[in-house]
Amino acid sequence: MFTIDKTEVPRRERLNRDRVLVVAVALADHIDIDAMSMRRLADEVTIATMALHKHVADREDLLDGMVEVIIRVNAPSVRNTGLKEAIRL
Repeated sequence: MFTIDKTEVPRRERLNRDRVLVVAVALADHIDIDAMSMRRLADEVTIATMALHKHVADREDLLDGMVEVIIRVNAPSVRNTGLKEAIRL
């Protein structure tokens, strides 16, 4: 009987919305935003396209989330400010 030693099988990192969005930003930077698709992103994170919808509802939700990631990474000082002050930054 064939058995698998589970210590030898690499465990895939669990997906969540943030990880999907970070990968999406990196992918869009690499291939261009116009070439970005839900199918291409699903391939990148190695899941079925329909499974991707567990993390992002549709392309619009994906793009909104990508913008949030970009803002969070590039403007960490915005988090603790009011709206008017954040806009000035």
